[in-house]
Amino acid sequence: MDCEELDPRIQEELEVLNTSSEDINVYEKKLEDQRNFFRTTLADCKTSLQLTAKYCGKTVNRALLYYQARGETCTAQRAVQESVSKYQKAVGVCQLAKETIALAEEASVTGNKTREFDSALQEMLPQQVL
Repeated sequence: MDCEELDPRIQEELEVLNTSSEDINVYEKKLEDQRNFFRTTLADCKTSLQLTAKYCGKTVNRALLYYQARGETCTAQRAVQESVSKYQKAVGVCQLAKETIALAEEASVTGNKTREFDSALQEMLPQQVL
């Protein structure tokens, strides 16, 4: 068999490979062009962003301080609301204790006569005072 002569199937496959190789080269060239375009666009955007940041830098810093203060204000408001809730609960417990003590005193005094505290009343009063 001669080296110059190739099987027709192999010859066809080689032609397909050559065509595919050319297509791959075209696509690689397009890819490289798009990557270059991307790099150029990225550099332009970066420059533009730096100029904008320089222009707006002071304003951005002032706004940052405002939003930080606003966040701290919200946190402080939540803490105040929690404290108010606890205070209102404590005032309610205190009012209830005062009423209980007043009822106990009223029950213990009949007219000008005082009577002895029974054991239930003696247990209830220290709990209400605390």
